Amino acid sequence: MTRPFRILVWLGGLAAAGTSVVVACLPDIPAGTCGNGYIDVPYENCDPGANPNPGCVSCILTCPTGGYVDPTTGHCYFGIDGGALQTFGVATSICTAQTARAHVVTFVDDDEVADVSLALGGAWPAQSMFWVGDKQEGSPYFASPAYEPGWDKYCQGCFLHGVTGPMPTIPTIDGGLEAGPPSVIVSVNPTSHAHGTFGTTGQNALAEVLCEREPVGSRSTPCRGGSFCFQLPLTEYPPQSKSYVYNPTSMSATAAASYCRAIEGDAGTSSLVVFASRAEREEVIYELTQLQLLPAGVSGPPMVGFWVGLENILVYPDAGTHDSGVHDGGVREGGAPEGGAGDGGARDAGDRDGGARVRDGGAREGGAREGGTLVWTWEDGTRAGTTSTSSRPSVWGDHQPPAEMAGVYAYISLSDGYDTGLAYAPRDDSTGVTSLPFVCQY
Repeated sequence: MTRPFRILVWLGGLAAAGTSVVVACLPDIPAGTCGNGYIDVPYENCDPGANPNPGCVSCILTCPTGGYVDPTTGHCYFGIDGGALQTFGVATSICTAQTARAHVVTFVDDDEVADVSLALGGAWPAQSMFWVGDKQEGSPYFASPAYEPGWDKYCQGCFLHGVTGPMPTIPTIDGGLEAGPPSVIVSVNPTSHAHGTFGTTGQNALAEVLCEREPVGSRSTPCRGGSFCFQLPLTEYPPQSKSYVYNPTSMSATAAASYCRAIEGDAGTSSLVVFASRAEREEVIYELTQLQLLPAGVSGPPMVGFWVGLENILVYPDAGTHDSGVHDGGVREGGAPEGGAGDGGARDAGDRDGGARVRDGGAREGGAREGGTLVWTWEDGTRAGTTSTSSRPSVWGDHQPPAEMAGVYAYISLSDGYDTGLAYAPRDDSTGVTSLPFVCQY
């Protein structure tokens, strides 16, 4: 997916992180807003609260000379010590010591890999390599920071540049005799035509250090009776133009879906959140982690996971009316909700993906049907799929999806596992998840 407003702010070759440059021009900040922990758009694009942060000066993003900021996310990427070679452990210590929210660079998708490679230009010589913040612990690789997913061959939604296909393996990069067994990820030839090769090498190999820093501050404001509303630079403009509501109240998935639809009513398109890209998923989760850091007096809910608009539905091979099944006690999008008058016609009328679909095992066009196929489908009608060849990147975590029931919604797990931030389907037994907070979009 091509991200909107993909603008690279190139600030020269990689250099030591001793000086910073301001990378945004915003209106004058009203008195009393900078330093409150909230990013007051359009006056600020970061806010460190009461804790000074060199990546956010006067509530404006800064990035060390030689780095660049991606304006669709606010992430700053910068090299250390003029390209000096370090072991993985030293690289980790260097990056985390820079400032809060800094870490060895990680990548969520090929767009981010390409952006970093293009921004580096010819700054690094041929055959150079830099560390990527994924370290093997047991079989899987865990990412740093802990709120991003790592990688394993059993994880469909995990990402490593160039490592694709069913049960993929990671190339091994020779780190020299002293490197030790392969256990960490490195990028080789980052400025090549294919934006380099990702492989695994030993922790004691030597590579350059590239740090990444997310912007500090929360974009969320209290709204809707205990919920939090926010927008993201990545999705607030066309073609997506969406806003989000995080509701920390735990409820069933079907109740959460009904709550989200009610935001805009029958004439709107509000729903449980639909992730159109890996980057959007990462940015939403990052914003939720910022709720843990809200100013004193504002309650930030604990994060264990949240429902998303990904449902297992029955799809029939014959043509029919889209979304005409009974859902939550009433006909949705194809008729009157709960006995009331509809809009006179279905929204998105017509067959979708070649077949009608039924939610929650309900009746379709006057009677029950047999022979349907269960398909995980986003609320906007896009099939989720389980492989990299799907129309939308997979969001599934380790060995998912297991559920074989219609009407089941997936949730994003925010556990301490390597696949945190990826989707799970509730188990089909008494130990399954039945109640969670949720995120809406509108």
